[in-house]
Amino acid sequence: MATPTTEKLANKIKHTFYDVAQEVVREIRSERESKSHQMLRAAPGNANRADAVDHDMHTHGIEHPASTGVIYVMDRAMANGFTYGDDSWANFGQGAPEVGHIEGCRDKPSSIALPLDALEYAPTAGIKPLREAVANLYNDLYRKDKVSKYTYENICIVPGGRAGLTRVAAAVGDINVGYFLPEYTAYEQMLGVFRRFCPIPTTLDEESKYHIDTATIRKEITGRGLGLVVASNPRNPTGQVIEDGELRDLVALAKERHTTLVMDEFYSAYIYSHDEAENGRMVSTYVNADPVIIIDGLTKNFRLPGWRICWIVGPKDVISSMQSCGSFLEGGANHPLQLAAIPLVNAAVYKEEAKHLQIHFRAKRDYVLRRLEEIGFNIKVKPVATFYIWLDLKQLKAPVDVGLNFFEECLKEKVILVPGIFFDINVSSIYGTEDRIVLDIGSLYIKCGLSGEPRPRHIIPVYAQTGFSKEKHGAMHSVEGQCKELYTTSLFLPDPWEDDDFSGIHETTYTTDTVTAMSAMESVESPTASHADIQFSRIETQLSQLLRSIYFDYLLTDPKSRKVTICESPLLPVQLKQLIAKILFQHFHAPSISFAPIHFLAILSTGRTTGLVVDVGNLETIVLPVYLSRPLFPYIKTSLLAGKAFTLSLRRLLLSFGRIIPDSSLHSELATQYPLTPSILTRNLLEDIKVRLCIVSPLMAADKSIMRDLNEVQIHQTYADLSTATNIRLQITVKEDVLYDDQKILSIGD
Repeated sequence: MATPTTEKLANKIKHTFYDVAQEVVREIRSERESKSHQMLRAAPGNANRADAVDHDMHTHGIEHPASTGVIYVMDRAMANGFTYGDDSWANFGQGAPEVGHIEGCRDKPSSIALPLDALEYAPTAGIKPLREAVANLYNDLYRKDKVSKYTYENICIVPGGRAGLTRVAAAVGDINVGYFLPEYTAYEQMLGVFRRFCPIPTTLDEESKYHIDTATIRKEITGRGLGLVVASNPRNPTGQVIEDGELRDLVALAKERHTTLVMDEFYSAYIYSHDEAENGRMVSTYVNADPVIIIDGLTKNFRLPGWRICWIVGPKDVISSMQSCGSFLEGGANHPLQLAAIPLVNAAVYKEEAKHLQIHFRAKRDYVLRRLEEIGFNIKVKPVATFYIWLDLKQLKAPVDVGLNFFEECLKEKVILVPGIFFDINVSSIYGTEDRIVLDIGSLYIKCGLSGEPRPRHIIPVYAQTGFSKEKHGAMHSVEGQCKELYTTSLFLPDPWEDDDFSGIHETTYTTDTVTAMSAMESVESPTASHADIQFSRIETQLSQLLRSIYFDYLLTDPKSRKVTICESPLLPVQLKQLIAKILFQHFHAPSISFAPIHFLAILSTGRTTGLVVDVGNLETIVLPVYLSRPLFPYIKTSLLAGKAFTLSLRRLLLSFGRIIPDSSLHSELATQYPLTPSILTRNLLEDIKVRLCIVSPLMAADKSIMRDLNEVQIHQTYADLSTATNIRLQITVKEDVLYDDQKILSIGD
């Protein structure tokens, strides 16, 4: 029996996909209209991957990588007038601790000694005295009552926390690596640059207070086969922490499931959930047996971010790997500063420092939380550690309810924040959230691009090949072949319009009877299997070459690093879909392939979920209604009145009304004109005219000299409607030895 509760649940389930689609549409519209998002996308390294390589530069193949979110934030602040030391600015941007005097804390060294031997290279694992000092620090803090103790062989000194994370990532093998969202912004590059392992995200939510509990980690390890889990603890940016019994259970789980834990503990001195006297939590039971790696350093807990002295703590075999990785990554930490760090890395000093840091930063946290609540913010998840606040902007009015917009408005008030979008780590991987390759493989053109973009990057004729010009420093150019379809909808039948130069059908009138006759051909029995094999072999060879060019010449991406979405036409033969999958899997080792209805993708890109989609292809036109993001396939309608039929009609019109005007000093209206001959109107020329004048843009139809004198608005106004009375001139090269006029044969060159 239906009750209000069950009806409500049914409605919720019924509209789940619709609600998701509507949210996607809203986000698409928001980003398109947002100036702050446009600025972010235009920043170096954030633009289209294909645009990141400048073929006119001499540094061929060099891409500008995307900077971390914090760096982007500080760059935008400086563009708005911020300078370090300017007290008129409130800098809540880069997560750097106070380096000045704090009540109760020791003042930092103002000078360091430089003995002669300190000018030599330091070992890639760090100098032994500092490694011993770090080992003793951990033994005093965490292992006084433990049987096993850390030694210098459990410590590797690295030039900064990012270097420590990078060394760990460089040593990870072919496994699945789990991480949690939101997370520290630098994890994106660290997890994305190494291709052997597969990063898999787990999203934390407000309901769980962004807390990582053992049950969640067990589910992820078991369900996704995680061989390693990396996490900041305390958490950057949510300010949550795993401690006490949960930490013990987590280590036990890692041992049970043979999963390595990499714990980024840079904020371990900034915990406000207990008194400072309770610092010193158990991390692992046996230092060389438990699969636990800890990364920490002088940066946050000792408030020396500029020294770049940090360390990795772990089993001896792990530290040996870290030493080897350092030899080819960054070469090790600064030698003189390692010597200067030895007296600082002391348990008594650390405890005293941590005590006063907690007092100081707890007061600052409480003050900021109170002021935010007084302003009107509802802080649902308050930080219990770090010096960050994860702030929800939903209660604000548009457009400042979006992080990037709020950030830009705060810059105008000389306040620096970090938008939450930068903590949504977007890693390139099989299971990651990076944009997919999108392919629309038509019979005459292939459209390609990335899923996060509103339109295709490239539209490539299947009869074109790419080459590289020596005169323009390797600039890519296209070399056309014979204009011919890659496939037809009837793979086993001859093309009803097989005649490439149309010489046998130039007088044909395209009527309804023609459509009926061609449709009847579908019922003809297939030829022999050998003919089909030849067809498939040709398609496989040609499509493999085209996809290779798309990956390595146009999109400039590794086929193995991105999932692929195929825009699927309802009439695409199953055999052809199987062939496409075979090529992508076997030739290019694509990690995943999805086929998505092209009509749904087309309407979604417009910001709508309901509409009638007319897909005019080369071989056929397909009309399909889409309702609430669902293609209604029972109502599909098709017609052969499509691109190829249009080409035939265009040819007939050009033969009737088109004229050739040879180069002349006379005005074009006064020059001698010659009728077009059938041999001039090749398939390639007809396709070029059709694409330029009828499909791509009115800009291509305008005379170049006229376009130079008009701005964009005037061009659209002038060429908005090209009527049948408009004379359009197209410069072509006629590869014909003779043209006929009424009186004689006129010889012309190419």
